Amino acid sequence: EQVILRIGPHYIGDIQLFEHQDGAWTSRSAGDRYPASQHSCADILYCFPVTIKANVDNYFYLRIDTTNGFFLITRAMYPEALSAFIVDQQRVFGAESGVILAIALWALFVFVRTRNRLVGVFFVSEVVTLLFNLSSSGLLAAMYFQQHVWLDNLTFNTLYVFRLMLSVLLTQELLRNYGAPKWYDHYVKGAIAILFVELFALKLGYLTITALNFNFLLLTLMPLMLLLALPWCRQMPTSHRLLIGAGALIMGGLLWVEILPVLGWIRPEIVAAPGNWGGLVVAFALSLMVNSDISHRRVIYDRDMQALQFLRARNLMESEQIKDRSMLIDMLTHELKNPLATMHMAAGSLRRSLSKLTFAQSNESGERIDSMVQAINNMNTVIERCVQVDQLDQKGFSPKFDDVEINELVGTLITAQSEPNRIDLFIQPFSLIFRTDPNL
Repeated sequence: EQVILRIGPHYIGDIQLFEHQDGAWTSRSAGDRYPASQHSCADILYCFPVTIKANVDNYFYLRIDTTNGFFLITRAMYPEALSAFIVDQQRVFGAESGVILAIALWALFVFVRTRNRLVGVFFVSEVVTLLFNLSSSGLLAAMYFQQHVWLDNLTFNTLYVFRLMLSVLLTQELLRNYGAPKWYDHYVKGAIAILFVELFALKLGYLTITALNFNFLLLTLMPLMLLLALPWCRQMPTSHRLLIGAGALIMGGLLWVEILPVLGWIRPEIVAAPGNWGGLVVAFALSLMVNSDISHRRVIYDRDMQALQFLRARNLMESEQIKDRSMLIDMLTHELKNPLATMHMAAGSLRRSLSKLTFAQSNESGERIDSMVQAINNMNTVIERCVQVDQLDQKGFSPKFDDVEINELVGTLITAQSEPNRIDLFIQPFSLIFRTDPNL
């Protein structure tokens, strides 16, 4: 009777089926190194129709040559059962791809509205995930690479590396504003550097099992590293930290479950690339983590905006106060300087009139006039200092530098005191000159 031997996944390099018929061995070939026309399955996998003869031994041998992984599924099915199975598979794949596309469009809408870098990385990662699903299922090969099978293989491996790279960057972006430890940054930089080397090696056509093992190791350790870094992020709210921790546990659990078929410990019932079985759950978990981070950052942004508005209001009030004070000082300066100038001129006139008095009267009156002139000068000094303070507040004051001899400056200050005789000054016989603004 006729049965179909179905082999997957799509990214197997070279499949050779050997069967014994009529006393001789024959072989047939398939794989992603051959044109898509040789893929006799309706879902772009590899199907070999074989005939099972009764009452005799039937021998079939498969030879697999691939560098894309250890994941392999073989099923022997009747044609009717295979058709129904493929329809169910396509429905599941279509639903999964549709949901991932919807999440990617949501991320694009949020990014356009908020320009949040985390959402941008998440959007790109979901687009790469969708393209990786299409490549791993063989749809990209059927649509674009039917005559260039080597490009199909290169695209699959490139998307796989990009998917890992974006996943690492996404976890880093989740912790970026919350004080992530330095060792986590070193881990991210090291992983990204190795993945870049892998991309370069892909372009040269080199891909080893060592690189594949590293990718599996990085994929499985990623949620664990995120969980280890969370306790260091003390700036992160507890609710947000718990959500990210739960998401990391979900992703880690799904990744470990899906790697079991790769290790050969369980037999999967659905042909899919490793990491796609829980693609929807992982996408939902990541979208919840990203949405929670956006909400938290929006709260921080609103709080900062309120503080900024308060500071702006206070600065505006202080600016108005400075402006009012400046107007007051200008007014007082104008109103006081004119009378003081008049008093100073009057003191000069009085001093000239002293010549008509006796020596005793002239000496006593001279001291009083000197005291009055000194008081006028002091008032002028106070006014000038007020003007300077106002100019400093208005940022319109520039110092007037001059060479000042310190002995003369100190002597002048003592003379300007109300009772200079109370101060005895002893200065060493040397000159010290420095450049400054004497008034300041």
